[in-house]
Amino acid sequence: MLITISPKKGTSIMVKNRRKTARRKAARKNKLRRGRQQQRQDPKLAKRRKNKKRMKAKKLRRR
Repeated sequence: MLITISPKKGTSIMVKNRRKTARRKAARKNKLRRGRQQQRQDPKLAKRRKNKKRMKAKKLRRR
């Protein structure tokens, strides 16, 4: 947590702003995460991902 009590004037505003930007960043991250979850449910992309996993397993077995 950032300190709000300060000897100089006008610094508490900066602290509030910083908190606001952090909140915005978190919101943006959540939005992206939601988008990725929707993509995962897309059958074509899911199939591709499963295939990728299978190939990886195959390669590891070959070693």
